[in-house]
Amino acid sequence: MPIQEASGIAMASFTAFVGLFHETGAEVPLPPTARAHFSEDSFLDYNPMDPAGGENYQWPPDLSKFGWCITVLGGSSSVGQFMIQYARIAGFRKILTTASSPNHAYLRTLGATHCFDRSATAADIAAIASPSTPQASAVGTNQPHGTEYTPLVFDAIGSTQTGTMAVEMLSLLTPDPMSRILVSPSVEEIPPFVDEVDYRGIYALVGALWDISLPYFMAMEEWLAAGDIVPNRIQLVGTVEQAQEALTMSRRGVSGVKLVMTMP
Repeated sequence: MPIQEASGIAMASFTAFVGLFHETGAEVPLPPTARAHFSEDSFLDYNPMDPAGGENYQWPPDLSKFGWCITVLGGSSSVGQFMIQYARIAGFRKILTTASSPNHAYLRTLGATHCFDRSATAADIAAIASPSTPQASAVGTNQPHGTEYTPLVFDAIGSTQTGTMAVEMLSLLTPDPMSRILVSPSVEEIPPFVDEVDYRGIYALVGALWDISLPYFMAMEEWLAAGDIVPNRIQLVGTVEQAQEALTMSRRGVSGVKLVMTMP
């Protein structure tokens, strides 16, 4: 793998990994070789959502508690692309995402089952996310109306706009605020809507989360080698002398690619 592609993996992929497998209680779908290095009672010892630790670990993971569905807002972002791939590997049957239309075809290759334009409303997405809709059962959830589950949204953008949309969507899926999980990269200010959902900010620091960092590094090596995970597409913007140009491009908005500078 070219070093330019590898440079965009670590931070974005670990943020998504922590967001899905540390903050929600979803089991880590370690590949066979990596799984052989861990005892079954070690996978969830770090997991704040599972006080019983590995006693409740299931393989393959049981995602019915989420209605087998996850929604990723900002799927074409660096973190969003990795989240879609993790969700596919974990076994989510419905992976909904928002992104600009030109990125939809690529996101489907990563594992997205339903792509919405960024102009889509919360109601548009909730109509597909609901496990009681015909669209949902058509892709395999088969949950009867009224089945209890916890709708899950991952906001890869972390803005007030996307967070507000996530809360609106979750509110359409369940009336119980603490049965709505919204995961998002941590922001400097606490979002104003945290009381309306079970909000979980991501603190993706390898040194502070060593128990999940080790399986992450082992799994990522195997996933990359097998092609199960692909790095972000990159756009080279020259050397560090072009740093100001790259910052300007980033501020204007970059979609679907990671800007990469090289050393002279």
